[in-house]
Amino acid sequence: MTVLLYLPEQPNRHNGRLKDVLLDAISPAELEIVTDPPTLERRLRHLMASPSVVVLAAPTETDLRELLKRRELLSGLRSILILADSDPGALAQGRLLNPRYIGSLTGDMTDLAAVLRNMTGRPADKTPGKEIMNQTETGATALVDREKPARGRQERSRGHRE
Repeated sequence: MTVLLYLPEQPNRHNGRLKDVLLDAISPAELEIVTDPPTLERRLRHLMASPSVVVLAAPTETDLRELLKRRELLSGLRSILILADSDPGALAQGRLLNPRYIGSLTGDMTDLAAVLRNMTGRPADKTPGKEIMNQTETGATALVDREKPARGRQERSRGHRE
């Protein structure tokens, strides 16, 4: 099982942190890194060894535009998109790539590791009270807190108390 990471080569303090988070979820042998758009395109065209998950980092608007140019090659692949921040314009453009998860380089990346573990079939993180839940009707993945019961479960449990 291979995870393909597109991480543009540029001075960025978040690049090392992103790699560390990914390597917390998978082994180094499973991570393939490409750093420029032409190499990403060649790799995506290589059908023999398609990656199980593609993690796309777009720290700049230019990087996001390069990914959007390759949208057709990315269709049908399970992907995770990591943007520079939570800018609404970038989020709207990023959604055009149909990623299963959109994260931020400046945000808390613990969710990213949990989502990647889930997408690659790895055991869940041992963080108490957290689990991954797939929402099949939308294809989205969300992190939920097990310690807070769902509204329906909470109401049912109240009705059974004496």
